[in-house]
Amino acid sequence: MSDFLQDLHYGFRVLIRNPLFTTVAILTLALGIGASSAVFTAVNGILLRPLPFGAPDQLVWLANVGSNSEESPVSPGDFSDWRRENQVFQEVGAFIAYVPYNISGGDLPEQVKGVVTTTNLFPMLGVKPRIGNTFPEEASQPGRGRIALISDRLWKRRFGADSNIVGQNIILNGQTFSVAGVMPADFRFPIIGHKLAEIADIWAPLPFNQQQMQDRGTRFFSVIGRLKPGTTTMQAQANMNTLAEKLGQMYPATNAGQRVKVTTLHEHFVGDTRPALVILLGAVGFVLLIACANVANLLLARIGARQREIAIRVALGAGRSRLIRQFLTESLALALVGGLLGLLLAYLGILLTLKLGPSNIPRLQEVHLNPSVLAFTLSISAITTIFFGLAPALKASKANPNENLKEGGASSINFSRHWTRSAFVISEMALTLALLVGAGLSLRSFLGLIYVDPGLNADNVVIGEIPLTPIKYLEAEKRAGFYQRVLQQAETLPGVEAVSLTDSLPFTGADLSTSVEIEGEPKPRPGEEKRAGYRVISPNYFRTMGIPFMRGRDFSQPDSQDGMRYVIVNQAFIRQNLPPGEAIGKRFTNGYEESGGPREIIGVVGDVKHFGLDEEAKPEIYVPYLQNPGFFMYLAVRDRSAAKNAIGAIRNVILSVDKGEPLANTKTMESIISDSVAAQRMSMVLLLVFGALALGLAAVGIYSTLASLVIERTLEIGIRMALGAQRGDIIRLILKQGMRLVAIGAAIGLLGAFMLTKIASNLLYGVKTSDPGALMAASAMASALLVLVALIACYLSAHKAARLDPLIAIKYA
Repeated sequence: MSDFLQDLHYGFRVLIRNPLFTTVAILTLALGIGASSAVFTAVNGILLRPLPFGAPDQLVWLANVGSNSEESPVSPGDFSDWRRENQVFQEVGAFIAYVPYNISGGDLPEQVKGVVTTTNLFPMLGVKPRIGNTFPEEASQPGRGRIALISDRLWKRRFGADSNIVGQNIILNGQTFSVAGVMPADFRFPIIGHKLAEIADIWAPLPFNQQQMQDRGTRFFSVIGRLKPGTTTMQAQANMNTLAEKLGQMYPATNAGQRVKVTTLHEHFVGDTRPALVILLGAVGFVLLIACANVANLLLARIGARQREIAIRVALGAGRSRLIRQFLTESLALALVGGLLGLLLAYLGILLTLKLGPSNIPRLQEVHLNPSVLAFTLSISAITTIFFGLAPALKASKANPNENLKEGGASSINFSRHWTRSAFVISEMALTLALLVGAGLSLRSFLGLIYVDPGLNADNVVIGEIPLTPIKYLEAEKRAGFYQRVLQQAETLPGVEAVSLTDSLPFTGADLSTSVEIEGEPKPRPGEEKRAGYRVISPNYFRTMGIPFMRGRDFSQPDSQDGMRYVIVNQAFIRQNLPPGEAIGKRFTNGYEESGGPREIIGVVGDVKHFGLDEEAKPEIYVPYLQNPGFFMYLAVRDRSAAKNAIGAIRNVILSVDKGEPLANTKTMESIISDSVAAQRMSMVLLLVFGALALGLAAVGIYSTLASLVIERTLEIGIRMALGAQRGDIIRLILKQGMRLVAIGAAIGLLGAFMLTKIASNLLYGVKTSDPGALMAASAMASALLVLVALIACYLSAHKAARLDPLIAIKYA
């Protein structure tokens, strides 16, 4: 141990005596280790850490899968049967997210997101409130569920962290609820991050009675189960397949062709983010390897300057193992300092990510430094010590003391003999080019995504949510009257071009689908029904949202009367559900309005990418809002001025109609679309940052390598110039040797880039391995950039060599 401490002390002294070398090496390592630690922190927090529930490996997600292989929520009737008849679960619980709750009392009403759950859900998850208790079993009985759990942030913000909050009454949606407890500060449920990323503040018991729990036509339950000890997901899948087949035979009208998908809860929550995070981890691994190769080259160059020191140590009796230990200890000193600085950079990077990162990444707020990250950073520091320190240590241990003690021992050294340093440079070039190609493809994918036509014009459109208090607006006539007054007053605001309402806004994840039956066509077999999204809108919705009319007309006020059965469809509906020919005048029924009779198509509008820019438009039908005015609607306003300026005026309109109803979550439509691609944007930015970092490190690496070799070849260069070689000849010599390494590295890098693209093509929008043009374009741009930077680095070294005075060079050597 004393020998190690002595070596470490000597190593730090050597590093301090060479501040420029030490600074460059430490910063290089800090960038590589810091970037790696930051990405690992995200991977650990999102992918590796167990969910914050009791025995999380036993929790699974249960979903319906239709004949089209798409997952869908679960009907109350199916949930009841699953819970009662399964043989593999200890418990099965359900919830509905996100339910809007208006909190009354205080200065202004406030709308928050809530979740209604079965009473067994929290005990099944193994979660307890920080204050109070979860729901008692009797809360599931009709009339006895007026209790609620509130979030820690709502407790502090709205109720001043009142320690006596349990048992107090609060007004939610016009009804009195008793506070049962306050959830822990770090509790977030549901942890759904793909489409819905809002954090719930209220949890209440599911208010369904026995009759409602038998409904099989409507699907809106999210279902979680806890496996029995020793039961695997495969066994659960097999049992649920049998149960689904039985239900399909018992209820063919609703369950024929339906299957059940069993997924671990962890995989369900983070599965969409896993591929992107793995790619980022691989990319930052490239950066770390480049940093290590850089430091290894710097250490190899330093050995040339320490040959006399090494020779003296050997002459005094130092063995090969002693020299290897000394140089590895010096490398460890570099790695420790670089690791500590890298940890600081990782911490700053994590803070920046949490502040600026997209909210629709699941578990992002759980990302933070912890013992696992510290252990990772320590391990990376140790591994990098071996990676970049072993080659220099082995080279130093092979030193010939007789040659090195001779005067002029640093004479001409042929470039080809420096195969180790050449290999490091080639590796840097290959890794950098592969990373640059990946970053270029990611940029191309993102640009292609944001330039996709969403099917609407989002300019100067502001959106707000109107969650009506159910008990106050229980009758449909009252809701319709409220919405009509809001539209009438909002249309008179200065600068407003159009105002409308909808219950399902594009790019928010809001969706309600229904089966459709075309009049005159044979009735479809169970499980093979045609489906379409069901959208409730007011007149002027298409004008407000900038959705083009292809043919036909918009709704008018008389169309909203109960006796009028009109509908507007999109082009995807016609392509998938109607035979060729004119669609206007065609009639169909839909499962959502079982007793309403057929609707007649009066208009066809363009397709809107309702579920995301990277997804195909699906069939949609639009019906007049006054025939089905819901408790929750989106208000859309197109304003000639900047859309954000209209928010205050619109909020005043709502308060003038009913001061007890809030306008919640106001955003511009542009920001909603932008948020829908936030995760892709973040991945692209990180890949570009890693690519730029790798390019900078590669440039430093090739420059430092060539510069050190120029120093070692001082005598040779001096002799060449004394024999008549011109400066241009020396520059060409160095450039030729340097660019040869770059060319070899680029060729290997292009091969690696092609292989990586083949693996990651499914994550890139509009970029496929079957499209060689995209890969060739990205490769050409990345290669040009790498060659340009490498050429500059080589030229600087060559120019330095060409400036040598031959007499001084020969004398110096």
